Amino acid sequence: MIQHSNYFCVDIDHVGDKDAIEAMKQRVLKVYKPALMFVSPSGDGLKIVYQIDTGQASHEQFFSAFQTFFRNEFNIEIDEKCKDVSRACFLCYDPECFMSEAPTIMDKTFINTFSPVQPRNETPGAIINQQPIIEK
Repeated sequence: MIQHSNYFCVDIDHVGDKDAIEAMKQRVLKVYKPALMFVSPSGDGLKIVYQIDTGQASHEQFFSAFQTFFRNEFNIEIDEKCKDVSRACFLCYDPECFMSEAPTIMDKTFINTFSPVQPRNETPGAIINQQPIIEK
């Protein structure tokens, strides 16, 4: 890959029938506006394409934040394969797809809000190497 597209495709499998998919679309639209959203080729899932700022965070960092966001907000797991930056996303016919010319651009604020807590950066062995002082 020469350059990232600045788009991230969230893949949600087995959402349900047409009514369940429509309800999920409406819930998603209430939070962050994606660039594109359509029924997956299987017919029972949803593909949600967000515009991301890869100058502020890596694809993997966005994956982690989207994973946390969808767990917290919708109690749903996104496909782990979304982590693969080179994964192809096939478009399929969806006459009721959503497309925005002015989507929310996901940036460092999104990453900071939904990334798992990072461990503190401590020097390895700092505690192990400390020895108590014993006075006689």
